[in-house]
Amino acid sequence: MSKVVSDVAAMQASATHVDLIHDELSKVMQAIDSEVHAADWKGSAAIAMVALNARYTDAMAKLNQSLSEIAQNIRANGKGYSDAEQSNEDLVKQLQGAIPSGVPSLGINS
Repeated sequence: MSKVVSDVAAMQASATHVDLIHDELSKVMQAIDSEVHAADWKGSAAIAMVALNARYTDAMAKLNQSLSEIAQNIRANGKGYSDAEQSNEDLVKQLQGAIPSGVPSLGINS
């Protein structure tokens, strides 16, 4: 049987890191958008730029949404691991309290 080990603090740190990436990406997107809109596009270049900008904006929105969901999922999973670990510890303590005195220990320590 494999042993699953999870570091809840590391999971929370990872979620925070994903949030930072999301924020930095948003800043870059705003800077690019400002540069594009500051340019004077004319004719077919303007038409192509409008279409490209629409695709770019859509792709960036999807990426930002994905990053937000990843951070939320990491946090939720970390909480799930933490809750499960606490529940297991509580159960072990409860079972140890139910063992009559004089019965040999099974080597389970809380």
